[in-house]
Amino acid sequence: MPIHPAPPTDLPGLVNAFAHTGQAVTDLGRGLTDEQLALPTDCPGWTVKDHVSHVVAVESHLEGLPEPHVDVPGYDHVRNDLGRFMEVGVEARRSRAGVDVVRELEYVLGRRVATVGSPGLELDSIVAGMQDRPTTIGELLRMRTMDIWVHEQDIRAALDEPGNLDSPAAAVFVASAVRTVPQAIARRAEVPIGDTVILELTGPVTARIGVRVEDGTEEDPRPHGVVLFGGEGDQQSSGNTTTTMRAIDPNTQITTAKLSTSAFGRLAAGRRSVDEVTYTVAGGDEDVARRVLASLRFTP
Repeated sequence: MPIHPAPPTDLPGLVNAFAHTGQAVTDLGRGLTDEQLALPTDCPGWTVKDHVSHVVAVESHLEGLPEPHVDVPGYDHVRNDLGRFMEVGVEARRSRAGVDVVRELEYVLGRRVATVGSPGLELDSIVAGMQDRPTTIGELLRMRTMDIWVHEQDIRAALDEPGNLDSPAAAVFVASAVRTVPQAIARRAEVPIGDTVILELTGPVTARIGVRVEDGTEEDPRPHGVVLFGGEGDQQSSGNTTTTMRAIDPNTQITTAKLSTSAFGRLAAGRRSVDEVTYTVAGGDEDVARRVLASLRFTP
């Protein structure tokens, strides 16, 4: 089945997805008490307020606004240069009142939506990305939409306020994550050559992808995943796919794992382990299913 609801692919749709999840973070932040803002989240070392600060900091950077210069302590959760770069904006706002950070987000987000929606821009227009590296506006919007949506879900999980699991931003995240599934299954999950895995997202964003693991080539000897059906491009997957595949190859081992959009998002974002989410194995090898689910992380 194709991803449903389908992710936006045109520039107005991507701008809307970006603005929608950014506004959701702003709306969630309004009215929170200091205790709520200080709640820990699934993102190691960060509170609810820190997530708001991170979104503000990145969008301010992309908008070209003056950036703070602070020293980042040797936090355990800061493990590389990228993490240190991302921590600067968060650290700079730790001493500020949460209500001020939320107001800053509202201001910066308004500027960013106007900037990325500027007349004359097209999907392949070149703009400045993170650390001023050039990228296309389409790719930048996809990356920022995914990142903000993940942080929105971090905040929602901490506050126990689920939502926006069927939003355009959720569909953008799912589509990008699903594209990484074939290689994750073949190379990180160590699924045996010749076996097939079916991964099904039960909703609110639904998707279904079947991947068979095959031998590598002389040029790349690593195993690779062959997509049998599913993902954004599949429009015809229906009926009993398992029966059809066994008719083609009666010896294939088929493992099917099913989970919700929320569980998939937490795994793909690296926020929770397999033991911390709910899933079902509808057939095949339970150990293979666990390894597949544990391999889904695709964010830095």
